[in-house]
Amino acid sequence: MITAEKLFVPNCYEDEGDTWCFNIQSYGKKTGGFSLVKTELTESGEVMDKIKLTLKYNNSILYMYYTFYKCEDYLDVEYRVNWNEEHTVFKLDNNIIVDSVTAATPYGQMKRNKSSFDRPMGEWLKADRLLYLTGSVFAYNFYDNTLGFTILRSPIYGDLRLGQLPERDYMIMDQGITEGRIRVMHGGEYINPSAEAMNFNNPPVIICESNHDGTLPSENSYISLKADNAVISTVKYSEDNSGVIIRIIDYSGKKQAAVLSVLGYNYTITLQANEIKTIKLNDSQISEVNLIEEEKIYARI
Repeated sequence: MITAEKLFVPNCYEDEGDTWCFNIQSYGKKTGGFSLVKTELTESGEVMDKIKLTLKYNNSILYMYYTFYKCEDYLDVEYRVNWNEEHTVFKLDNNIIVDSVTAATPYGQMKRNKSSFDRPMGEWLKADRLLYLTGSVFAYNFYDNTLGFTILRSPIYGDLRLGQLPERDYMIMDQGITEGRIRVMHGGEYINPSAEAMNFNNPPVIICESNHDGTLPSENSYISLKADNAVISTVKYSEDNSGVIIRIIDYSGKKQAAVLSVLGYNYTITLQANEIKTIKLNDSQISEVNLIEEEKIYARI
């Protein structure tokens, strides 16, 4: 169960880095945290409770919403900050006791040890049995049992720091409104992090339609994949309009057999470890193509 101990602590640190942090290895000392101004219970019912925190740091205001679900083993954290600081980094810190974390990368994942400087991350990060899902955080650091998600920085815009900066007014990055959402859930071995992140960042689109006759059932699955820790990332028309392209990504790290179901037809395919497989569907027949949608040609051995 995700409890109140897993709530994030908003903290601010000195940031003397240029725009890309080329000139520093880590951020400076903590300059303080946001002070709590007000706590409100904004929603309460049979499904969930939502708490709103209003916090202040210097000239900046932060609103944080914690949503606790009655029948789900996760919580959602939404943030909206009006940021007006300079040379300061704002992080959401979480206390964890682990030796390493695993972060999503483009079409993959990477296990990393502790680091005081920021490391890149994709749409999820796993620390032992905790899984963090996000579509708005792209960097973190992890040391002294603190996992810090970097929400924003405020260096000089376009500063490469090749020499001493002249005295003048500069544009400062990330000032204004920044908002996003993080989900914290138990991430046991049975969890597919990439699929959870995809669902989190792509909620269902609801279309209101009146009742009318039709030939299709009222409920149906038009495309699905049965596989261990693999997801369908793309469904689109091919570039030459001769079929439909379906792209599948394996995150399991092992060779496996999978079943792809499309419009009632089942196809057995083989996924190699960490493979990006591209399938072309044409008149209920499938073939394998490469990333630029050419028929794959295997070299003779």
